[in-house]
Amino acid sequence: MSDRSFEDAQKIFFEYYDKLPLFKELTPDEFNVLRSKNEPNIRGRIVGVLSKGIEVTTPDTERRIRHVLSANEILDELKKIVNKRLTLSNVYFHLQKLEDTGLVRIVDSLPSGRRFTAYYGRTARVFMLEDDMTMPITETILDSPGNHYFLEKLPEFISLISGESLDTAKQVVHQAMDANSHFITSEKKYTKQYEAWTSRYEDQIRQTDLDLIKNYFLYIKLIDYQRQVSESFHKLKELMQFPDIDEWA
Repeated sequence: MSDRSFEDAQKIFFEYYDKLPLFKELTPDEFNVLRSKNEPNIRGRIVGVLSKGIEVTTPDTERRIRHVLSANEILDELKKIVNKRLTLSNVYFHLQKLEDTGLVRIVDSLPSGRRFTAYYGRTARVFMLEDDMTMPITETILDSPGNHYFLEKLPEFISLISGESLDTAKQVVHQAMDANSHFITSEKKYTKQYEAWTSRYEDQIRQTDLDLIKNYFLYIKLIDYQRQVSESFHKLKELMQFPDIDEWA
């Protein structure tokens, strides 16, 4: 527990996520904690909410995504995506299960009146199981909350690793998005290769706060397309320095 102000704690929350491991491989038992036989899968959606985070404005007016949230904040986000009546007790119950399994942890507890409010964060940015990746909430690149932030950060990342100007990177991303507005996941999940790619560009990923889940959808789409379908896809793939599929054969 801490007596620091929320403004001071928020800096720690940002630092916590900045230093978070990119990947964590789960055992089958740990993975099963994320699954539920009944819909909606609240635990899976909680880690999804923590992955997406909420957009906040810092005291110096910088716009950032905070991925360390209180149970109340998590409940507010769940209510936007779950068509079921949820209570704070429900959220605390599932948070405890996730904490016991090592999938989330309490980053800090701050005074709130006579009590303390716990703030929770994931223990890795992406959870993986063997050759598969857990994605609690299936979403497309363009049609889900927070994508404007991803599409804003993507050109910054491309500019860093390719040496192209930011304007050129923005133009390539815009053209690729226009070429195919409905990005969907592929049946092929090259997660080990994706993990190797993220390791290569880890510094740039952290510098630009690139969303690894949304980027994974883009990754699968770009490595498994036919060039004649979209020349703009080919240009974006080159700038992202994604390998060709036959390089993994």
